[in-house]
Amino acid sequence: GTHSRGFSLKSTRVPWYQKPLVQNAFYTDLASGAWHITFYTLFLSMWSGLTAVFDIYVLEEAKPGSSHTGYYLFSFDFVYVGNHHVRNLLLMSALLTVFGSLALFVTSCIILDALR
Repeated sequence: GTHSRGFSLKSTRVPWYQKPLVQNAFYTDLASGAWHITFYTLFLSMWSGLTAVFDIYVLEEAKPGSSHTGYYLFSFDFVYVGNHHVRNLLLMSALLTVFGSLALFVTSCIILDALR
């Protein structure tokens, strides 16, 4: 009879789109990987919240028509003081970023509690 030889895994050529993206796993324990990523999202939520609060403060200080003769920590010359519609859009995006960072912070705290 005819004998068909089986293919070993090393003899078959794997197309590029079927190869794994990462050769070695960063985290073999998914719980520790999720723990570290959750701490990163906590940091990300705090950082984006602080920068958004700073954006709101700066946009409020440099609203059109206001003048700053002196400054204590820094000058407000770099803040956008043009069209009030654009300023309102920037203010709205900063407020949405504050709400999003609060939601991310709460979600990260819930996930950390679930992972302990």
